[in-house]
Amino acid sequence: MNKKNIISLVCTIAMVGLIIFAVKPASSSNSSGTSSKPTSYVDGTYEGEGDGFGGKVTVKITVEGGKITAAELTGDSETPTIGGAALEELQEQIIAANGADIDGVSGASLTSNGTRVAVNNALENAARDSSTVLADGTYEGEGDGFGGKVTVKITVEGGKITAAELTGDSETPTIGGAALEELQEQIIAANGADIDGVSGASLTSNGTRAAVEDALS
Repeated sequence: MNKKNIISLVCTIAMVGLIIFAVKPASSSNSSGTSSKPTSYVDGTYEGEGDGFGGKVTVKITVEGGKITAAELTGDSETPTIGGAALEELQEQIIAANGADIDGVSGASLTSNGTRVAVNNALENAARDSSTVLADGTYEGEGDGFGGKVTVKITVEGGKITAAELTGDSETPTIGGAALEELQEQIIAANGADIDGVSGASLTSNGTRAAVEDALS
């Protein structure tokens, strides 16, 4: 192969390499570190603050049924005609976004950023993983205990178990039967079937776990 052909071959290879590089898809990895937002919060009232344009921006958030239903912003040090005027719209954005992922208000970027920080601070202890969120209502289930069926009636309010009523008429009264009250308390505390159970009443405890899982499935 002569020198001219070699140069031509090298140029061709280089051009192919550039084409491959140009059409290579961009990496799909997310370098922003953004995590998925919780779908629900623990009911209650929460307060937080962030730095606005002229000073602190504070927020008071009300959560009902796992969702933000009210947001009250205060920014006494913000420019009244700019940041101060933006507070009402920012309040509406917080409710609509159910959190701090708001668009903000044009021309009031520092007040908007302070609002995001305030909301994040307020909801820091209110956020809960969606896997723990339960739909409000009454649920019933059953499981196999020591002497027969163990049944449960569970009440959920605000995404949490607020009451659990166990029945085990076939359980030994002094063992499994006596354990039912404590098991009810454990269900509420665990907000589900992940309970410790009662020593000496393992079959009744297992039946209770199965009944709660059946009720909440």
